[in-house]
Amino acid sequence: MTERLLGAAVICALAAGLPACGDDAVSAGDGATDVGVADESGTDAIVEDVGVADEGGDAGSADDGGADGEDDGGPESEDETGSGCGPIVIPLAELSTTASFFEYESAEAPGVTVRYFAVIGSDGAPHVAFDACEVCYLARRGYSQRGSNMRCNNCGSEFEIDGIGVENTGTGCWPGYLPITVTDTEVTIQCADLETGARFWE
Repeated sequence: MTERLLGAAVICALAAGLPACGDDAVSAGDGATDVGVADESGTDAIVEDVGVADEGGDAGSADDGGADGEDDGGPESEDETGSGCGPIVIPLAELSTTASFFEYESAEAPGVTVRYFAVIGSDGAPHVAFDACEVCYLARRGYSQRGSNMRCNNCGSEFEIDGIGVENTGTGCWPGYLPITVTDTEVTIQCADLETGARFWE
């Protein structure tokens, strides 16, 4: 009887690959299984997370945000605002009685974006000015249109569009003066004149 029990124990141990059979062996087997599942699920989770992070990080910061941003933004700004900047021409056909706002990247003050607007007045003429008040410019709020007037978004002062486009003769709020040349078909603005407005945004 004893020999049969010993023989069964040996056969059980060999078959299971464990040192012994019984409750302890089953517990060890369950533990191994649990560890295996944990290892597999843990490894899978880590791989998936790392994969997402790598793809998202590389694509977002390097490919999309970094390289593309630098390639698209840097050279274009340099080309448009370099020392060889020519006159900026706005066809009159593209303007209307609704103000159009434009931006110019300063070459003399890197990182400064100069804003200006152009609008056709009730007199049929184009009126152009910096999108900054000579008094309120530190607020960086610019102008908005109210019917036939342009309104300072900071102090609320309104100015008739027909009167915009000349230098301020007083000491109060006034749209920053921007010289222009007008023909029958277009408005021309010199880069050097736009550069004088960089002070409003520095």
